Amino acid sequence: MVFGLVHSNHCAPVANTQKSRMLKEGNWIMNKIALTLTTVGLLCSGAVQAALVDRGGGLLYDTLLNVTWLQDANYAKTSGFDTDGLMDWGTAKSWASNLVYAGYSDWRLPTSDPVCFAGDVIGKCASSEMGKLYEVTLGNISAYQPEAIDHGLKNTGPFQNLNEGHGYWSNTELFFDPNQASDFAFYFHFAGGGQAYGLKVGSHYAMAVRDGDVAAVPEPKTYALVVAGLGIMGALARRKQK
Repeated sequence: MVFGLVHSNHCAPVANTQKSRMLKEGNWIMNKIALTLTTVGLLCSGAVQAALVDRGGGLLYDTLLNVTWLQDANYAKTSGFDTDGLMDWGTAKSWASNLVYAGYSDWRLPTSDPVCFAGDVIGKCASSEMGKLYEVTLGNISAYQPEAIDHGLKNTGPFQNLNEGHGYWSNTELFFDPNQASDFAFYFHFAGGGQAYGLKVGSHYAMAVRDGDVAAVPEPKTYALVVAGLGIMGALARRKQK
């Protein structure tokens, strides 16, 4: 529930005219409608302070990246698609792109940032989707930054089955020669918080993500208040026309 204070013109009337009363009534109603619509907006968007908003049904909205994550970070195993969730890149990508969950079919693997690659096998990359999730949203410290202290996966937030033993495939391929097909793809290692690359035939886990939010539905009483308020405004407008 959202609480707020809105200024209202509840002062003693200075004139007994119908126009004065109607003006005060209109101001009061407008303030109530403004507060109600603000409440609805907050309910739909989630608390602005939160980086991850639990939308229910295993869906987490990331306000920083404007994406929705599956709460189960090893849903390929949970759903029975794979025995342990460890898949080669092609299988992982196919699983995500063909996944239908909560009525949505536009799932994908998270993207990596090739700019972070400077020839090292693994390194810090907070600009990739999983890197930003790891460092910014969850507040973990990458082991691959200078003088890292107390690094590692200390906070998994509301995620379930987030594994550290292997990396998580990204949707991004690594091209050593842009004119040739690539045998390599990036993945993210949650144990140390680093982006790496490996052969696509290797085995890693897969997280599913989709662009945008899954809008929360306001409570019925909130809708009722809005409808009632709009009805009052309509009645007031008709009174002014008479």
